Amino acid sequence: MNWEKLLEKKKMVKMIQSYRPSGLISLPRARVARSYPVDMTYTLAQDIPDGRGGVLYPSGFTFNPLQYLFLPNILVFIDGSDPDQVDWYGASSYAKEPRATLLLTDGNYFELMEKFKRPVFYANGSLLSRMNLTAVPAVAIQKGSMIEVHEIEPPGKKQQ
Repeated sequence: MNWEKLLEKKKMVKMIQSYRPSGLISLPRARVARSYPVDMTYTLAQDIPDGRGGVLYPSGFTFNPLQYLFLPNILVFIDGSDPDQVDWYGASSYAKEPRATLLLTDGNYFELMEKFKRPVFYANGSLLSRMNLTAVPAVAIQKGSMIEVHEIEPPGKKQQ
């Protein structure tokens, strides 16, 4: 069996390199720098059973996971199709920060992964919603039991 022919290696590589998840939410460029806190408190929508016929946590129970753990990562969100945001990220300290995770709202992950020599991921809608993001570039860092989001106005041409 000629697996290379069967899998069409070049076509497969091209598909992987141009992968783009469906449902990406492209956010506008930040017009002004601003910061705001995000409360990560979660409310259970249904009972969590204890496995013995009882209820471990009842529906409506609220908790904030950041009261129990520390999120070591710094989340950096950019529009990878905006050259000014890509340049901003490359010139920032986050590009060399091992704890920084680069998340895209648009653009090609593979090109940026090659450019910055580090993993690049796509930000899904639920993460953007949970972080209350309305513009990029943005940086999210844990501060105590909250996430602090900083929207950054990148240098370069202003969005009209």
